[in-house]
This record gives sequence, structure tokens and C-alpha cells, in this order.
Amino acid sequence: IKGIDVASYQHPNGATINWHEVRAAGYTFVFVKATEGVSYKNPYFAEDVAGARAAGMLVGAYHFFRSNDDGVTQANAFVNAVQGVHLDFPLCFDYETSDNQGAALCHERLDQARTVVRQHGHRTMTYTYPSAST
Repeated sequence: IKGIDVASYQHPNGATINWHEVRAAGYTFVFVKATEGVSYKNPYFAEDVAGARAAGMLVGAYHFFRSNDDGVTQANAFVNAVQGVHLDFPLCFDYETSDNQGAALCHERLDQARTVVRQHGHRTMTYTYPSAST
């Protein structure tokens, strides 16, 4: 099973992603960036979700987690951004950087964010790598 994640940088100069080509290349699912931190909302989120779904792909949404921002505020921004959007996967946190914060604070804020998202009735998942919290 092959999948990808996409964000606004995959739209250089406003280019549209050809989702039928992506699907033809063997990708069956995509996670589309919805938000980052407390204030960024991906302007291509709805377009990418609709395009991927029209190409027959399973679709999820992710939030690029910022450890230097409040976890509750990030979670609420994420939930608001995906409200009413049909998704096939739990809401995903992409945790790649500590933003120069200590590991304990990073984990506390990420736990806060996951708790708030679950309180809104969503399941959560996180993707990361071992050195992200250092």
C-alpha cells in the first residue's frame, strides 16, 4: 500500500496536482496538510481533498505540530479546518521538530492537542521519527 502526504509547497505558482496521475502511479491514499501551528491554514486543503477523492484515493488530514505553540489552540484550529470534511483516517499530527523546546514540554503540548481533538469526537494518530523530540 503506497501513500503520500501533500502540502501547499506541492503547488508551485498555484499549480494543480493531477490526482489521476498520482493514483495511476500506484498511490492509494494521501494525507493532506490542513493546518500548522496556531494560525496557518493550507489554502489548497479543500481542493486537494476533493481531487484525491475524485481520483479514487483514500484521504486523511494532518496538522504540522509546532512545539512552541499552545497545544489546545493548535488542536482547535485543526478541528475547525477539517469540520464537515469526509476523511478516511484519524486526524493526524505530524510531529517533526521540537522548535527548540524541551522534550517534556513538547510531549505535554502534543498530548494536550490529541486530548482536545479526541474531545471533539475524532480519533488521532501521530507520525514522527525518533529524533523529533530531542
